[in-house]
Amino acid sequence: MSTYAEFINVTSKGDYNSGNNGNTLYNTIADPKWSRLTQAYVDYSVGGTKLRVGRQAINLDNTRFIGTVNWRQMPQTFTAYTLMHKSDNINLFASYLNKRQGILEKFETNTKSVLLNANYKINNYKLGAYGYLLGSLSNTYGAYVSSTQNIFDTKVNLRAEYAVQKDATLEYDNVGKPKNDSDYYNLSVDLNKNGIIAGVAYEVLGHDDKNNKGFSTPFATLHAFNGWSDQFLATPSEGLKDLSFKLGYTSKPFGKLLAIYHDFKADEKSASNDDIGTEID
Repeated sequence: MSTYAEFINVTSKGDYNSGNNGNTLYNTIADPKWSRLTQAYVDYSVGGTKLRVGRQAINLDNTRFIGTVNWRQMPQTFTAYTLMHKSDNINLFASYLNKRQGILEKFETNTKSVLLNANYKINNYKLGAYGYLLGSLSNTYGAYVSSTQNIFDTKVNLRAEYAVQKDATLEYDNVGKPKNDSDYYNLSVDLNKNGIIAGVAYEVLGHDDKNNKGFSTPFATLHAFNGWSDQFLATPSEGLKDLSFKLGYTSKPFGKLLAIYHDFKADEKSASNDDIGTEID
C-alpha cells in the first residue's frame, strides 16, 4: 500500500484579468490566484494490478477524451475508484468517477461516470479500445490503431481512430440523460528525420443530425486540439472538420520549434456556415 498527495498554489504577478480579480480592462488569462489539494489517493497493488482510491489525475491515450489539461496552472482531477492492470503487452483501465475538480476556481461538480480503456501492443503496433460513459452527458465508444515505424532512417508515427457518441445511460443529481448520435474520425501521419518534423492530420467531430449538436469531449485536454487559440473548446453545433499541417525542428539541447496550420470547416454544411476559418500556431 502507498499514499500520494499533491498541493498546488497559483500566485499572480502583473496586471491581467483572471476572471475573478476585477481587472476587466486587461487581457484574460483564466488562471486565478488560488490553492487546492489536487491529488490525494491510496494505492493497493498486487502484482501488475493496482487499485487507486481518492482524488487523482487521469490521462488516457492522447488525452483527446480524458486528460488533466496540464497547459493550465491548475490541473483537472477526479475523485474516483480506479482499477489498473499492466503486463508486458496489455494495459487495462477501469474507473468510476463521482466528482470532477476542474481548472477554474471553485469548479467542482458531481458526476457519475465510468471510464473503460484497454490497449494491446504487438510488434510496432498498438491496438486500443475505449468506452467513456459520462453521466448526464454522453456515451462514447471507440477504437484506434497506432504505429511507430522506421522507414529510410525516418521515424514515422501513424494513427487511425474512430468513435461513436450515443445517448447517456448514467445520470447524476437528476440532471437528465441527453440524446446523442454522432461520429468521430482521426487520421494522422507524423515524420521525424534528423530532428526535422513534418505531419498532416484530419480530425472530424461529427454533426448530430437528430439533436443538432456536435461530437463533444468535455473531459479532454482541449487546448492540445483544434488550435491553440482555444476557439473550439466546445464543438460547434454543425460539427467540426480540422485539416492540419505541421512543420518544425526538435533537438535535445535547444528544445522544439513547431508551426501548425489549421483549416476548419463545418461537418454539416449550410449557406451561412461552411468555411469556419484558418489558424496558424
